[in-house]
Amino acid sequence: PFLLGLFRPKIYLPSSLSTQDIPYVVAHEQTHLKQLDHVWKLLAFLILAVHWFNPVLWFACLLFCRDLEFFCDQRVLDKLGTEHKKGYCQALIRCSVPGKFTVPCALAFGESSLKSRIRQALHYQKPAVRWAFLGATACLPNGQPLCLTCPLLSLCRGRAQGVEMSLPV
Repeated sequence: PFLLGLFRPKIYLPSSLSTQDIPYVVAHEQTHLKQLDHVWKLLAFLILAVHWFNPVLWFACLLFCRDLEFFCDQRVLDKLGTEHKKGYCQALIRCSVPGKFTVPCALAFGESSLKSRIRQALHYQKPAVRWAFLGATACLPNGQPLCLTCPLLSLCRGRAQGVEMSLPV
């Protein structure tokens, strides 16, 4: 399964794909489409075509494409829910291509990336809301004194209350 096209991309599914895998595969490819991964990969290929001689860029492109897949897997599991981890991982296994690909951003993924993708998907947990809340509350007291001591903010508050204030020169 893959996404092809720049202006009107379409999802292509193999005829051998089982009906139980179709929802997982379509959700995965739709996530790629929403994130514009086909555009980002094209840009990566264009940069790689210009700098084909740079081994660091080849490695960076390989990591970039791997990270796109990891992020896509996380987004799909967020959308489907963690109860679908097993089915999603089984769909990944059934859609995998035997053998290892050394070409970065290949249309299919090999066994080496499959192991790490499944490992990550099985250990994936939705980010806890409490951590986001704790982070926001930790930032609030730190940013509040800055707002209260800002001379321009004090000047604006004074004018709003009808008090004339001037900044010290």
